[in-house]
Amino acid sequence: LFKENEKKGGYQIHLSPQASHLALHMNMTTKNQRLRALFQVRQFRIAVSYAINREKMNDLVYDGMCTPRQYSPDEGSPQYYEKLSNAYIEYAPEKADALLDDMGLTERDAEGFRKFNDGSGDTVSFVFEHHTQAGDPGEDAAQMVMRDLAAVGIKATYKYFERSLYTQHYEANDIEAGWAGGDRSILPIVTPWIFMGTQIDREWAVAWGLWYNSNGTDPNGEEPPADHWIRTIWE
Repeated sequence: LFKENEKKGGYQIHLSPQASHLALHMNMTTKNQRLRALFQVRQFRIAVSYAINREKMNDLVYDGMCTPRQYSPDEGSPQYYEKLSNAYIEYAPEKADALLDDMGLTERDAEGFRKFNDGSGDTVSFVFEHHTQAGDPGEDAAQMVMRDLAAVGIKATYKYFERSLYTQHYEANDIEAGWAGGDRSILPIVTPWIFMGTQIDREWAVAWGLWYNSNGTDPNGEEPPADHWIRTIWE
């Protein structure tokens, strides 16, 4: 409304870009060992990315005001890298299905969800959580992610937790995945903690982050393998 009446009102509206992101953080160190193994497979993470319809989410939830992208340095950053920002963000459920099939996740349960390929017959299922409540755009977006992943056979469930309980979960590494923002993308060299996995409320590597932050003393921390690529990030 304000934008429509600029000329009549003799004023101008300038939209300031925001460097924050909203992202699904699959915890590669979750205590659920089968999910941990799955989340650590790059092919699975790419499949999940292809399955999400970011353009539709942007239009329906954010009135087209956002830019679909990966969490990465913003366009205004000296470290901006277009290839990284746009990696695997196209909505391509057929590619997601092909990648998941190639991983051997071909068997389905009665509801059409994929099963683990370990012979257990158990459904591939995980919870992603946050303190974003019903009625918030972030919760609306989470519901869309649930539906998009279900369409390629992945059962993902968003759960709201009161903030203090949510905090307890990630501090104890009792979390499978998070649904959280991601900022500090203008000068990531100055504030690199999300990229490093050491800001543990961005839950993609919680146990490793706890180990790093505590110099190995946190009982919920875990030292990453000696040859793991996260050590290269830390260096």
